[in-house]
Amino acid sequence: MKRQGDPGFRELVRELGEAMAGVLRAELAALRADYRRSTRRFGGALLLLALAAGAGFWALGALGLLGFELLAGVLPRWGAAAVLCGLLLLGAALLGWWGWRRLLAIEPPLATASRHLESHLAWWQGRLLRSGTTDTLTTAPGRSELPPESPEKRK
Repeated sequence: MKRQGDPGFRELVRELGEAMAGVLRAELAALRADYRRSTRRFGGALLLLALAAGAGFWALGALGLLGFELLAGVLPRWGAAAVLCGLLLLGAALLGWWGWRRLLAIEPPLATASRHLESHLAWWQGRLLRSGTTDTLTTAPGRSELPPESPEKRK
């Protein structure tokens, strides 16, 4: 029985909906404020890192000049410049070679996805077409469960 002055069911549902909408609006506002704060902090951190990188760049230049001046005390100036230039070129070549090898060692994303898909298909094919074996990691003939770059497979 409905008493006079009691809110009806529809009124309660409407108030509940309005309250939920208010909560959602407040949560979105809080998320926006957090996002703005995080963005400002991230930008400040990037600025500090850029300044540190610039200072490090000039410090390396000053270190090179120091090395040149120290060598110039023992060798003629042209010899000091040649030794320093050779050391810098050797270091750049070694770092470049190291970086190039690491770049070539990266498996392309399409190859990774293809390898995973083939492994899953082989596993499912082995599971579904298995004839009375108890091995749960059955693979297709000639296929290994290990990725090609794993140390266990190389042995």
